[in-house]
Amino acid sequence: TSQMQAALPSVRAVSQHPPSPALDSAEAFARWASGDASLVAAATVLAVLVRAAWLVDYRELQPMPEMAEGAQSKILGADSVRAINAALPPRYRQRWRLLFSTSRDGNSYSRLISLCSKRAPCVLLVADDKENVYGGFASEPLRVSPKFYGDFSCFIFRSKRLATGAEALPTLFRASGENSNFVYVNANKEQLPNGIAFGGNLESTFFGLWLRADMESGRSDAPCSTYHSEQLSPAPDFVVKEVEVWAVAEDPPADSDDEGDGGVRGKKHAEAKAFMEMAGRQVNHNEHAAPTNDDEDDD
Repeated sequence: TSQMQAALPSVRAVSQHPPSPALDSAEAFARWASGDASLVAAATVLAVLVRAAWLVDYRELQPMPEMAEGAQSKILGADSVRAINAALPPRYRQRWRLLFSTSRDGNSYSRLISLCSKRAPCVLLVADDKENVYGGFASEPLRVSPKFYGDFSCFIFRSKRLATGAEALPTLFRASGENSNFVYVNANKEQLPNGIAFGGNLESTFFGLWLRADMESGRSDAPCSTYHSEQLSPAPDFVVKEVEVWAVAEDPPADSDDEGDGGVRGKKHAEAKAFMEMAGRQVNHNEHAAPTNDDEDDD
């Protein structure tokens, strides 16, 4: 560093140095430069700067989002979290909240839906039994529907945990613009696929990434025109080992029906709930509610 500081005046002098003669070889350049100490010092400084640039780990320059309540992902390491966070729309890069984790909440799809439905835009993470990681960003809160939704900020990705214990940085596949089949979530349907899917189409059950509702298996088909993605997994089908869902925004305000007298969180409902619990009945709502289909009429 002291050498660099001492040579800075020489760097400035380079810009004022007279034009060099025609230099057609390294030897000619050396003969020309050796006669000027300022050029030698400047070359030394530039060499140090170039070497320093190679040593910088630019992953460390990407901001790490706040992980709410100190939660840490069991699927992604810090470098991959930084990389995925940097790929999100700017307004979603501040804070991640763990909505669901199989290690915490159990291997239950209905539990996942009840904890994540209508909450916030989120990142889905899926780890298989061979140290591969798959995932996707949903620009809208997850909700059960027979239709795709989302927008062109959605993307899918893959990564892998290496034998050394490190992990490869995620490879992202962004929306191609060819169609709007970004995110699909459904449950308890006989005629439609059940689970969470990104890209593809329903008619052929062909998805860029599909977490099946059994929470034990997934699939990745290619080529997926929605994201111009390759097959994310080594084989089309894979065994699911771990699942996490992270919200990247705050929950929307509760509906007026929920806050008012008539909602499930209203005062009148609270009185009715207390009476029913005294009678030995349980009232399920909020995160314990059974999955509902917002677009039931569209089936």
